[in-house]
Amino acid sequence: MANLSLGFYTSDFKAHQPAERYGAHPPSPSPVPVPEPLPGDPSIGTNLRVLNIMTVSEWEPLLALLPNLEELTHSQRLTDSLALLLVERCPKLQVMRSDRGAWRPYNRLYDDYTSFDDDDDTSAYGEFANEMLTANNQLRVLDTIAYHLRVDEILRRPWVCMGLEQLSCQIRGLARLSEDEEMMAKRAGAPWPIGSNEELGCKDEQSAFEKIERCRVQHYGVYDRLASLTRLRYLDLGFEDRMPEVESDYDLYCKGEEQGYVEYEKPPFDTLELSLASGLSRLGVLKNLEVFGFECMNHRIERAELEWMAKSWPKLRLVFGLDKERLPKMKHDLKRAELKGYLQELRPDVVHDSLFV
Repeated sequence: MANLSLGFYTSDFKAHQPAERYGAHPPSPSPVPVPEPLPGDPSIGTNLRVLNIMTVSEWEPLLALLPNLEELTHSQRLTDSLALLLVERCPKLQVMRSDRGAWRPYNRLYDDYTSFDDDDDTSAYGEFANEMLTANNQLRVLDTIAYHLRVDEILRRPWVCMGLEQLSCQIRGLARLSEDEEMMAKRAGAPWPIGSNEELGCKDEQSAFEKIERCRVQHYGVYDRLASLTRLRYLDLGFEDRMPEVESDYDLYCKGEEQGYVEYEKPPFDTLELSLASGLSRLGVLKNLEVFGFECMNHRIERAELEWMAKSWPKLRLVFGLDKERLPKMKHDLKRAELKGYLQELRPDVVHDSLFV
C-alpha cells in the first residue's frame, strides 16, 4: 500500500474549468473520505495522488495519517498554508508534482478552450512553491510549471532545498524595460551609476535608470538563487498558456482561413531575460543540467547565449523553447527556427521538443 490515490469528483466536473461552465454555482465535490490509520511501516503511504479539490481543513486529517509521504501528485492549485502543513506533517516529502493536464488552458484546435479567471491571484499559488523551496530541505522535485514564483519572494528568503534536482516553475515579476524606456536610456548613455552626483536628465530618464538597476539586481539575485542548486538536472521556467487574440471559435476559424495563421498573445513581459548581459553566465555552475526549458518567455536568447549554453552545460540533452510552433495555426517564427538550427550545429546531441500537446 505504498501508493494511495484519491479522486471522488462527479464524472463531468473538471478542476481547471471556470465557474461559468456551470453558472454561478459549480457542483460541489463529494466529501473526501478519511482513510483508516496506516500502520507504522515506513514503506506504507509513501506516494499519494489526489485527483479532487480539497480544502486545507480536508488535507489536514489526511496528511496526519501519512508521516512517511515522499511523493505527492495533485490536480489543484495549492496555497502557502498547505505548504507549511506539508512541511510539518510530511517531513520526508521529496517530490511534489502538479498534474499538468489540469492546467492546460484549452484543448485542440477549435475545441472548447478555457482559461483561469483573469482575476485569479496566481501569486498566491507562487507562495506555495516558494514555501516549499524555503522550508523543505528534503525536496528533490518541484514540478509545478503552472505556478508563478514572484521575484520579490525569491529574494526575500533563502532556499534550503540544496538537493533539488528538478525545478519546473515560472519566475515572474521582474522589472523589465519597455522598448520606449530602453531607447530613452540608450539616448541618455545608460547605465548611469545610481546614486552618483551627476545631474540626472528628465524625470522619465531617471525613472528608467532606476528601473535598469532594479532589473539588474533582480536578475542577479534570481540567477544566484538558481545557481545554488548545483544538483539541478532539470530546469524549466516557461509555460505555454497563451490564448488566440480572438473573441470566439468562429473568429479563430475565420482568421485562420483568411490569413493562414492566427495571432496569439505575446509571452508574459516580466520573465527572466536569459541573456548574458543580464547575468546568465552565473548559471555556469549547473554542470549537471540535462533539461532546460524557456517556452513562452520574454527571453533575449541569441547566438551568443546558445554558444555559452553549448559549452557551459556539457550534459544538456533536451531543450524546450526553440522547437517548431505547437499552438494551432500559429505564424511561423523564422528567428526561433534559425536559433534552433544554430544550436543543432553546435550540439547535434541536444533534442528539441515542446511540453505543449
